[in-house]
Amino acid sequence: MKSKIINITLVILVIVALSALAFLIRVGVRGDTVAVLDISGMTCGSCVAKVKNAIQTKQGIASVDVDIGSGRAVVGYAAAKVKPAAITAAVAGLGFTCRLVEVSNLAEFKSRHPNMAFGQQGAAGCDCSNK
Repeated sequence: MKSKIINITLVILVIVALSALAFLIRVGVRGDTVAVLDISGMTCGSCVAKVKNAIQTKQGIASVDVDIGSGRAVVGYAAAKVKPAAITAAVAGLGFTCRLVEVSNLAEFKSRHPNMAFGQQGAAGCDCSNK
């Protein structure tokens, strides 16, 4: 019985340690490049969440901001870990039309778009049940 309790405790400790390590690795991603995507077909907050989740699952993604009003996504990523084609493919895999509009380093992006504001979520008339 004592051996069983020790084994269960060790398994739980390993799971907690691996979860903490995975979190630290994800948090540690620093984006050096920004991609702007034009996405057609998003109609509601669920679409936004699906797009954001599909992009965030790619290794090397530092940040994702999706705006339903403009149909744009701004993605910060580590260029050494992920390529823009993989990001657009993740979105297209959901059934949305996705086009790469711009790729630039972080400093260039900030200088070209000093007032860019994203983050609007949702819209009335959702029609995304097939995506």
